[in-house]
Amino acid sequence: SGSTTVTSEDGFRITVNLSKYDANHLKDMAIETTAFLAMTASAFRDTNYVRVVSVVADQPQQASAIMLDETPLALERFDLDMTAGELHITFSESINPNSFDGSMMYIVNANATVSVRLSNARIFRGPNLDEARVTLPMDVLNSLKRDEDVATSREDTFLAAFSNALADTSNNTIASGPKAYPLSNVTTFAVLLQVTNYTGDVQPPKILNVTLDLNSSELHLYGDEVVLSINPRMFAIVDSARSVELTGGSTAGLKSTFVTLKLSKNDSDAIKTILVT
Repeated sequence: SGSTTVTSEDGFRITVNLSKYDANHLKDMAIETTAFLAMTASAFRDTNYVRVVSVVADQPQQASAIMLDETPLALERFDLDMTAGELHITFSESINPNSFDGSMMYIVNANATVSVRLSNARIFRGPNLDEARVTLPMDVLNSLKRDEDVATSREDTFLAAFSNALADTSNNTIASGPKAYPLSNVTTFAVLLQVTNYTGDVQPPKILNVTLDLNSSELHLYGDEVVLSINPRMFAIVDSARSVELTGGSTAGLKSTFVTLKLSKNDSDAIKTILVT
C-alpha cells in the first residue's frame, strides 16, 4: 500500500520503492533465505500500455537474491504522558517487542544527572509495527514524580537507551546517536532523545489507607502516588456527629506514598476526647 515505482534508464529493470508501512510488514515476516513474488496483470504496462503477464500466487516467482536488513534500529521520537504513565515511541522501522528490556532504558534530565531506570516496563507494538506504547510500573512512575529535576516539563525529559534495549525484526539493535552519556561504571547510552510531547500529571492523588495512632499522636496516610506536600489544617478527625479540625502538625515522609502527620498536643488531646467519651 502506498508504494511507488521507478523505472531505470533502459526501461527493463524496474525498482519498486516500498512505503515504510509495506517495508515494515515485509520485515516482520522474517524472510531470510527464500522469497516469492506474485502480481496481477495490472501491476505494470509496457510502452504500448499492454499489461504484464500475471504471476499467480500458486506459481510465484522466486527471488534470485535477498539482501537482509542490516540497518541498526533508530529512535525517532517519543512522547511521555505522566497521567497515563505511558511512553509512545516511534522507531525507524518495525520492532521486535519480545526483545525489549526496560532495564536498559532510562528517563533522564537535560544533563543526565538524574536517571530513572524503566525496569519492568511493558511494551505494546502498534499496527504500523514501528510504533510502541510503553507502560511504566507504579514504582517507576513514582520515582519520576518524586524527583523534581526530571520529567516535569519538555525541558528536563529525555529518553536514554543502551543499544540492547530493543531490536528490530532482524535483530539489529539500537544505533548510537549523536549524543551519549556515560552512566557510572557502565557503557554509554546509545541514544539520548528529548521528548516531543510532554503531558504532566493531572490525576488527583487518592488516599488508600489511613491509620491513627494515639499512642504516638501520629496520622499515617498511604496514597496511590507520591505526595509532595500536605496542609494539616485541611484535615479533620470525625466520630459520629463530632469532629476535630486539625490546627497544625509536622510531616515526615514527603515525596513518598507513605506519609506521617505528627499531631500537635492540642489536636491529639481533642481527638482522644471525642473517641474515648
